Amino acid sequence: MPGQGLPGETSARFYCETKGTGMTPITIIPQPHHLSQGRWNLLRDNDGALYLLVQCEASFVSFERLVMLDEIELEDYRGLGWLSLQHLASRISYFATQYADRSVTGERLQRALEVTRSGSANDS
Repeated sequence: MPGQGLPGETSARFYCETKGTGMTPITIIPQPHHLSQGRWNLLRDNDGALYLLVQCEASFVSFERLVMLDEIELEDYRGLGWLSLQHLASRISYFATQYADRSVTGERLQRALEVTRSGSANDS
């Protein structure tokens, strides 16, 4: 829609050489929190499963969500590495309710929190 920008979009507009198409390139400026890993940790449990522990924020509440990577997310991680985990962590944080049914709780969550708070978490 004209006049409505996308997240991270600059207000500057650059016109294509083919103005008749009605297309305009959009310049995206990455946000600092999209480029750092300070809000999530990748963990491997004794069973070999990979989990993502994400610091989520919803309105004025912050909480941790632990999600076990599914087959598609594992494939993305094997192919894209850090980038796929950063994207997944952002999705879990911003769309927390979509991941509520996959939230790991109980003893496994407590172990994940202990490891990350003690500073011995893997920074992969």
